[in-house]
Amino acid sequence: MNSIIQALKRRYATKQFNPNKKVSQEDLTTLLESLRLAPSSLGMQPRRFIHVKNPEIKVKLQEATYGQAQVIQASDLIIIASKIHIQEKDIDEYIQDIIKTRSTPETTEEEKKGFEVFKERLIQSILGKSEEDLKKWSQKQAYIAMGVLLTTCALLEIDACPMEGFEPAKYNEILGLDPEFTTTLVIPIGYRAENDKYARLAKVRFPLEQLFIEK
Repeated sequence: MNSIIQALKRRYATKQFNPNKKVSQEDLTTLLESLRLAPSSLGMQPRRFIHVKNPEIKVKLQEATYGQAQVIQASDLIIIASKIHIQEKDIDEYIQDIIKTRSTPETTEEEKKGFEVFKERLIQSILGKSEEDLKKWSQKQAYIAMGVLLTTCALLEIDACPMEGFEPAKYNEILGLDPEFTTTLVIPIGYRAENDKYARLAKVRFPLEQLFIEK
């Protein structure tokens, strides 16, 4: 069987972690880099990733996660925050990063003009959204990144539990987040406990013929 499919079949939302088994620094570096490289609409990356290692902060966050044990049991805690206030200065910063990354002495004037055209497209597409639509768009980018993280975890046989059950305002306060951002997803990562009964259960998914439609 394809190794990717095997990894995804093994993956599940881990309910109980082994608190004594830690993710190696090498694997952590891979996981964080996978988040950095995750796709993002228009390349804007309106998100930030918070890596929580401090046990005292984990305890505070557990209280804001309705007492769910995974927050303190897991080796590490990854939090994805969405940017909820996007301004033209953010677009300018992104364009400058593109220019810095991609410009060479051989870059033509036409290519340089292309950067300005792209900037105008971003302004119209992003700043033209309502406040509510912009918030939803930004949150979608967090979910895309989470999908990449969960897949990378599965391939490395690292367990994870994506969580939406928490109090965002309390998380924002505990983490001291910039008010332009808000907590969107909480993802404890580590290794499943041997006595987690859910690890032994078969994955429940609808069959292909029920899920896929061919035209």
